[in-house]
Amino acid sequence: MRKILLMMMCAALIAGCGQGKKNNDDLQDEIDERREALAERQSKELAETESELEAVDTLLERAKREHDEMHAWVMAHHAQMTDRSPEVLRLNSLRAHRDSLQERFNALCYKIKYIKKKQEELANASDWEDEDSEDSEIDAIETIDAIDDEDYGDDD
Repeated sequence: MRKILLMMMCAALIAGCGQGKKNNDDLQDEIDERREALAERQSKELAETESELEAVDTLLERAKREHDEMHAWVMAHHAQMTDRSPEVLRLNSLRAHRDSLQERFNALCYKIKYIKKKQEELANASDWEDEDSEDSEIDAIETIDAIDDEDYGDDD
């Protein structure tokens, strides 16, 4: 039983070793594929983020308007109220909601800026590898892997 298991492990190891080096064309094809996939992913993420930003902007404008109206009303009637008045508590709740939406808006703006920066870097990185050096091709693949693994700031 052990002999069979050992022979199977050796066969798997030998078969795996046979897939060693890729030729330059295969590496270049893989690099090009990864660049295209990364560009597609960035474009998709950018479109989704811009759509979400539009929705958050609408909610933020509404929250600001409600807060400003409530603030004006509370300030006009502040002499008759205490800190625990329902109107004051509502104003505080509106302020917290407005601030939360503002932070989400800012985060989405930063995310869009970051994605556009990465898209520009990818567009300017067309000459990553040196045609004469296999090491530079491997470096290019590692660079693409590093870019692909970066966090785009999405909290979901």
